Amino acid sequence: MIYRINAGFIPKEHWVQNPNEGGRIIGEVCHFIDTMMYLTNSKPQSIFARSLSSNSLENIKDTDNVAITINFNDGSVGTIIYISMGASNLTKEYFEVHTERKSAIMNNFELVTLYDGKSNKSIKMDGDKGIKNEIKEYINSLKKGYILINFDDLAIVTKTTFAILESIETNRIINLNINNEAI
Repeated sequence: MIYRINAGFIPKEHWVQNPNEGGRIIGEVCHFIDTMMYLTNSKPQSIFARSLSSNSLENIKDTDNVAITINFNDGSVGTIIYISMGASNLTKEYFEVHTERKSAIMNNFELVTLYDGKSNKSIKMDGDKGIKNEIKEYINSLKKGYILINFDDLAIVTKTTFAILESIETNRIINLNINNEAI
């Protein structure tokens, strides 16, 4: 899996960049980890991440430009390229998935193309990420008393974002020691 996010520039002084607010890896990259966990039905096993070294670039936060490799318990590998320095006219989200000699590419929630080795099929979408439906489903879950998202999965995603920051800081692979059972 390869997920490229052209997140856009946010200055260091912005509240999002405040460590007390969590920053962009904890606050945004978590969504892409969650997507990969969902698609693999597996938990992250190890993380390696590198960020930009922007000593010569004022107002650029290094961790706003990061390459992350996640190894999952089922053997899958996911790469997240999260950038804030990309061109403003480049689409925000691009995601490739390759499995069993088949591939799928999602481009900015506007087009999904499926490849099976013989042909390809494209599905046009409206760019809606499903946020309104997500809120509606969450409210329904509260009313009906069921859990929409497993708490253990949320905790694992959060632990993974912390591991990304640790990997950047230490320049080493971080093993999460999470099995496919609940934490």
